[in-house]
Amino acid sequence: MEDKLIAYILPVSGMKDGTHHFDFKVDKSFFSSFPDTYIQDAAVDVHLVFDKRTAMYVLDFEFEGDIRTTCDRCTEEMWLDIKSEEQLLVKFSDTPSKDAEVVHVPLGIESFSVAQYIYEFICLAIPMTKTHDDIDKDCPEAIWKYLAPEEEAIEKEEKSNPFKDAFKDLNIK
Repeated sequence: MEDKLIAYILPVSGMKDGTHHFDFKVDKSFFSSFPDTYIQDAAVDVHLVFDKRTAMYVLDFEFEGDIRTTCDRCTEEMWLDIKSEEQLLVKFSDTPSKDAEVVHVPLGIESFSVAQYIYEFICLAIPMTKTHDDIDKDCPEAIWKYLAPEEEAIEKEEKSNPFKDAFKDLNIK
């Protein structure tokens, strides 16, 4: 594991049963540790409530911050707000499970890394369509003129449709 991700390793063998709180700052160096990531920069605060129980761990993640991405409308770079809450269940088992909702780890592990889960949960918090909030303030004027034409131009297009005009003169009942 890269040195940049050591801060995301929890020393579970030394923890007592009960809840423990962890705070992480996720930034550019965090995402650079993941090959082929499409997130180049970020400023995300992660709060983790780690509930250590005898038979399992319950991890509740809260994410809030910004990621650097491109606007799908105008292709300009922008900061996109993200906010999410996710839960991860970790159970003890010597055999891997195909259950996507539960992670299985061997009994008696000394540490548990949350880096991969933080990465995946942040990726899941990104909306499918990433756009500026206000097209005519945030997108360049040269772009939004084409994307948000004035109402008069729309009305003019609707009035001067040659196909509709050709059928208006026919008296078909």
